[in-house]
Amino acid sequence: MRKLLSADYPCLIEYYSTFSLLFVALPYLLKYLLDNHGLALTLQVESGLFASTIICALTFKPLIHHPCEEEIVEEKPPHG
Repeated sequence: MRKLLSADYPCLIEYYSTFSLLFVALPYLLKYLLDNHGLALTLQVESGLFASTIICALTFKPLIHHPCEEEIVEEKPPHG
């Protein structure tokens, strides 16, 4: 089985780096909201983020074929 390398799927690096930036910034944003605006508004903002994520996940439909979507087909040895 061929080992997957990041060079084989560069779009995955972009995808994960975007979410990494979000996850790095989120605790600071939540701490700011909690300290300056209170628990109620912080939970409302957080639930809004989660609700929008759920809506995006349920309505996602890939429209463009991307090279990262190609499956790696393993070659089976010939029987003989």
